[in-house]
Amino acid sequence: MAGLAAVSCGLTLMKLRTDWLAAQTLPAADVLTVSGWVESRDPTGATGARLVIRIAAMEGFAADALPYRVRVTAQAGADWINVGDGVTMLASLRPPQGAIIPGGHSFGQVDFYDRIGASGFTYG
Repeated sequence: MAGLAAVSCGLTLMKLRTDWLAAQTLPAADVLTVSGWVESRDPTGATGARLVIRIAAMEGFAADALPYRVRVTAQAGADWINVGDGVTMLASLRPPQGAIIPGGHSFGQVDFYDRIGASGFTYG
């Protein structure tokens, strides 16, 4: 009986964590103006960077429909951007991707648990 209670408690905690982490995702691919704060920065090349942005505002979205975070790649001119900086950029974004092959790695699942609602690249 104690084992069944432990399993039930574990399943309930998993469901609560999943519901707590659920964040809005971008409904379709689009080019949008995005404003927010840089949460993480990974250099890519001499002046490029992969940025995770905590969204403050996004063109055409109400505050309750914003993705929590987006991941964008800036190909050049991102050497001045640091963690904690406020940024506004034009970005081509798409919703998180699922597995490419059945049973394969799902980047969308990883993004879900990281609360990333879109990914893409910046212009300029």
